[in-house]
Amino acid sequence: PYTDKADAIAQGKELFVSKACSGCHGAGGGGGMCPPVINDTWVYGSDDTTLFNLVKLGSTALQAKGYTRVGQEKVVGDMPPFEGVVTDDELWKLIAYVRSKYAGDPSLKNW
Repeated sequence: PYTDKADAIAQGKELFVSKACSGCHGAGGGGGMCPPVINDTWVYGSDDTTLFNLVKLGSTALQAKGYTRVGQEKVVGDMPPFEGVVTDDELWKLIAYVRSKYAGDPSLKNW
C-alpha cells in the first residue's frame, strides 16, 4: 500500500536500519551474509504477499506453508521471523523501501 509514497519509504529506510535488516542485507540493500534486496533474484518470489509473509513469518515457517525457493543467490541465510518485532504497517513500509531500492530489470517489476 505504500509503494512510491515518499514519506512511507523514508520511514521504511529508518526501519531497515533500526530493525537490523541492514546487518544482514547490507546498508544499501546490496547483500551481505544474506541476499541483496535490490536485484532481480527473489528467493521465494517478488509479489507483495510473498515478501510480507517471508519477513513476518521467516523462511522456515514460509516453507512450512508450502512456499518453495524459486530463485537462488550465492548467499542465502535463513530469514528470521519479524512478527512481534515490526507491526504489519511497519512491514509494508519496509517493503516500500525495498521496492524503492530495486535496481534490476524494470520489466520484471510486479508491484
